[in-house]
Amino acid sequence: MRKNCIAFCVGILAALAIVGCGASDEDVIGKWTAKGRAAMDDGNMSPGMADVAEMIADMKSTKLELRKDHTFTMDGYFAAKGTWKLKGNDLTLSMTEVRGLASERQTVLHLSEDGRTLNGDDQFFSKVTEIAFTRDDG
Repeated sequence: MRKNCIAFCVGILAALAIVGCGASDEDVIGKWTAKGRAAMDDGNMSPGMADVAEMIADMKSTKLELRKDHTFTMDGYFAAKGTWKLKGNDLTLSMTEVRGLASERQTVLHLSEDGRTLNGDDQFFSKVTEIAFTRDDG
């Protein structure tokens, strides 16, 4: 009976190790570069919002740095700073400042299975653009 219990427990631990509990902080700490794509197929988008979407889509220089102390900075068009929290594969950015102004905004990015991309919808402009950050090598 005891051998069966030990074998069962080892099997459960092995299954948990294979499935995992999501990403760890080490999986996201570092520098990331943004790539944006305007969601222009919405026929209800006003001409002004289309201009904003085009501007946001050209954001190749935007950088995101996630630090070990759970703070972040983002430069470029989305200049922001604040804190971050990882739960599973969801990375929540809590912004304390956006483009030099105090902020209480949050956005959630989703870490891809391979750990190389953070994906999300830009919540600054009512999800007009889709944003992906790719991990910088080196």
